[in-house]
Amino acid sequence: SPPGLYAFDGTGAQVWNYTNIGATTSDIVATADSFYVGANDGRLHAFDASTRTFRWAAILSNTATDVYRPAVGAGLVVANIGTAVHAFDVASGGSRWTNLDVDGFWDQGPMLAETPNVAIFTGNTLGEITRLSGQGDLQWQFTVQEPGSFAQGMLVGRTFYYPGAQAMYAIDT
Repeated sequence: SPPGLYAFDGTGAQVWNYTNIGATTSDIVATADSFYVGANDGRLHAFDASTRTFRWAAILSNTATDVYRPAVGAGLVVANIGTAVHAFDVASGGSRWTNLDVDGFWDQGPMLAETPNVAIFTGNTLGEITRLSGQGDLQWQFTVQEPGSFAQGMLVGRTFYYPGAQAMYAIDT
């Protein structure tokens, strides 16, 4: 099969496909009415969940670049490539902001918290955990003692958990 998205029913029969996309490079993230996936074409793709129709594609890079797992909330879809974090309008795919201020390769998709304020968390290969505001402004960074970790953090309630090679970090948001 060519790169794309494919859906199958309980018998294993294909019921849907979308091949106007590069190879997918992220988990699919779903909400009640939409789903989103990053691809190696430098784009974030959005689809209607009930009709499985294409909604929009947002360009994060004009070159073939992996787009990591997006986060969805507060009217935003947030995704990253390399050293940049981008936020798009959930309905239209229009650009809301881009943050290029943080060093290090963003090797995992961001986490998005909606309480009490919108905040975006991610880690990078320098061992920095970063908090951005819902407007993309850098709020703080915390450096773990195991830089280069490719582990995915987890947001539970108001606490961001990040597993390092030697320790687990729990950071109050």
